Amino acid sequence: MERTLIVDWAFQLIQHAKNLQKLQIDFDHGDETNSFIKRLSYTDCLSHLKELTLKATSVSGEYIRRFLCYYRNLRKLSLRAIFLDEGECLPILRFLQHEFPTLEEIEIFHLRDGRKLVHFQGVSENPIIDEAQGTKFTFISLRKRGEMRNIRLSYSGPKMDIALQKLVDWAQFL
Repeated sequence: MERTLIVDWAFQLIQHAKNLQKLQIDFDHGDETNSFIKRLSYTDCLSHLKELTLKATSVSGEYIRRFLCYYRNLRKLSLRAIFLDEGECLPILRFLQHEFPTLEEIEIFHLRDGRKLVHFQGVSENPIIDEAQGTKFTFISLRKRGEMRNIRLSYSGPKMDIALQKLVDWAQFL
């Protein structure tokens, strides 16, 4: 009951912030994520949103796509500790690649596809997106079970479609 009240309060607060440009939501792995995102996706109160951070949640790829459909003018997207349904990671990355022409910056930290950690091996082998412009991924690796895993990566710059395609190509599920 208490979490439902908090979700209702947060939703009402966001609805009244008509010119909100930056939104960070930490779901703290709560059970209300899908309903909250579903409610937000049916409101037009975030039409000015430019930066979005979603943290610590298990969420349906369908709800994420539906939610993001309304905010195709995002410039910055951060996904931290996001647990997607199995098989949803690549469709989400492709969706971002094709449907977000103004996206300039992306950060991914500890992304999961079902029970599997998404590891982008290629980013540590060749992080460069555009050598002439000097743009490349930045990343943090962690040794797990004797192997290095790229647990956090980010990219900021032009040619976001190329960067996202590389993520699709490099994705490994461990």
